[in-house]
Amino acid sequence: MEYSNKMKLQTSAKICVETCMKIKPDEKVLIVNENKNNIVESVKEACEEVGALVEIKDIKLERAREEPPEDIAEKLLNSNAVFLITEHSLTHTTAVRTARKGGVRIASLPGITEEMFCRAIPVDYDKMKKVGENVKTILEKNRRIRVVTEKGTDLQLDLEGRIIILDLGIIDEHNLMNLPDGEVEAAPLEDKANGRIVVDGCGSPDYETKFGRVGKIKQDIIFQIKDGRVVNIEGGEQAEILKNILEDMNDPGAYTIAEFAVGINPKAEITDEILESEKVLGTVHFALGENRSMGGINESKIHWDFVLKDPKIYSKDGELLIDCSKLQV
Repeated sequence: MEYSNKMKLQTSAKICVETCMKIKPDEKVLIVNENKNNIVESVKEACEEVGALVEIKDIKLERAREEPPEDIAEKLLNSNAVFLITEHSLTHTTAVRTARKGGVRIASLPGITEEMFCRAIPVDYDKMKKVGENVKTILEKNRRIRVVTEKGTDLQLDLEGRIIILDLGIIDEHNLMNLPDGEVEAAPLEDKANGRIVVDGCGSPDYETKFGRVGKIKQDIIFQIKDGRVVNIEGGEQAEILKNILEDMNDPGAYTIAEFAVGINPKAEITDEILESEKVLGTVHFALGENRSMGGINESKIHWDFVLKDPKIYSKDGELLIDCSKLQV
């Protein structure tokens, strides 16, 4: 590893440990590692510098939302803080939900790359917080919204009764976050979404399957939504890959609109990795599948996100609430 790159990794790791996760002396920190050795080593060193007790457990996952082995699930429960530095997401697993209920602080970094780690974690968190709080306030006051893009997205959502979560990348009472982070999210009512979503940014899965992967969008993927569920998918090769994967999974819950979120991270970029792409300032993303970790009730084998560029958010009465292309940090 080159010296300059190592220094960048160390800088981001220090932010993760001290600013984001607030690791304290003598805390037990678990790092779950899936082929991310340089990042893991940097985070380990940063934890040890503040006096934490660190253990690394290697893991091999076949897909996102796969439950970890029993020994790792048990170590999650017996830790103060956990870094999930993996290729596949463990965020929406029973093991993570159980650990969170026990007060364990968890940072999930599925699909993290060294470039992403160095670019999108060193941000001005105070400025990002101000933008996020404004978006959160608007959504709390306007629970029935319409999301529109020039590409053809026109979707009505109902957020009534659901918590609006500001994810800054700084641990709070929610005690679970992505790194890098930067989004305002909610689980829409599962049977109320209607309309059309045109995905033109990035999509899941962003890892290889037997049918291929989606990742950065080459040709728009078009979802038709009725009563909260995807009833049709159109587009090019990536749309066919997605349809084939969903059909092969035989998971009815995978077709439910699970999440709506606004990206607020000014250093994030749209890439092949959904972890960073969904945080890009001025985007929105929707997810299919599992949403119980954010206050929803839908159960699924997946939680897959799809990013849209330059959306506008309207109230149910047609008032423009947020022109996302004009958000600034």
